[in-house]
Amino acid sequence: MPRLLSLRLLVFLLAVGLAACDSYGDDYNDDDATGNASQTGSQFGDPSSSGTTLASVSGEVNFAPLQDQFLTAALTGEAEVGEGDPDGLGKARVLFFPTRSLACFQLNLTRVGEPTRVHIHQGAAGVNGPIAISFFDTVVENPVPAPPNLIGCVTAERDVIERILANPANYYVNVHTEAYPAGAVRGQLGAGRITIDEAAIEEGRLNARLTGEAEVGEGDPDGYGRTRVVLLADAGLACFQIELTNVGEPTRVHIHQGAAGVNGPIAISFFDTVVENPVPAPPNLIGCVTAERDVIERILANPANYYVNVHTEAYPAGAVRGQLYD
Repeated sequence: MPRLLSLRLLVFLLAVGLAACDSYGDDYNDDDATGNASQTGSQFGDPSSSGTTLASVSGEVNFAPLQDQFLTAALTGEAEVGEGDPDGLGKARVLFFPTRSLACFQLNLTRVGEPTRVHIHQGAAGVNGPIAISFFDTVVENPVPAPPNLIGCVTAERDVIERILANPANYYVNVHTEAYPAGAVRGQLGAGRITIDEAAIEEGRLNARLTGEAEVGEGDPDGYGRTRVVLLADAGLACFQIELTNVGEPTRVHIHQGAAGVNGPIAISFFDTVVENPVPAPPNLIGCVTAERDVIERILANPANYYVNVHTEAYPAGAVRGQLYD
């Protein structure tokens, strides 16, 4: 049974949005003229939103790679094989992180009773099939409760996620209820558009400007970059986006505890390719990792006492570094 990471919010730049529409836009005033963060939040879902483009050291952020990981399903009782809920409707949004073995979901249901089980099954339209990923299940021997607001993340095997992304039409979301134990509403997976609600990321958003000069010891003298982080204490998730210039291929990226000019222990590891059980760098250096709630809370309470460190083969102790700020 996969472990459920209950989400009050969905994920940072990477998450399935709470907005009902599946359009794509942005509203994020990233930095003012002084270089200080002056975020006004981000709203992905309304192309007409006012505000400046999300900008960074290396230019406009490209969210397009995430689209390949985002699927949706329109749920109806009519789509069930057998008797479904004739009045039931819904929508499922799922964002997959293959390298993290993570699947995040959001369900919106109308005229459907309290769900008891929700899964992704393998099977084409009109065909029942086995469970591929279980989002939650309250009627098994070791029940996994439904998360608040039907928003959550579960772990899943990477090869299963990759098969779903390669052929989503051969998989469907099935919502079971007490009245319809075999399935109340169902829908085949298909491509969707990412939308992000500003309230979902505001509280946990942090930044770090990365330079070689900030390293304690020898850093990369020409290297610089930017890290955006969103820490979700309730979810136990740390999401990140890293942009680097004149820095070699990163081998390890962590958040460390330590004030400026002081080295300290790792607090959260984003990825690490040189340990006994390596975690590969995610594509485009965008991803999410699990983290302990108390660690996240300590970082959010005093971000200046933590820094992001990017290690490379040429600079194994750290090529570029920067203190976190909100």
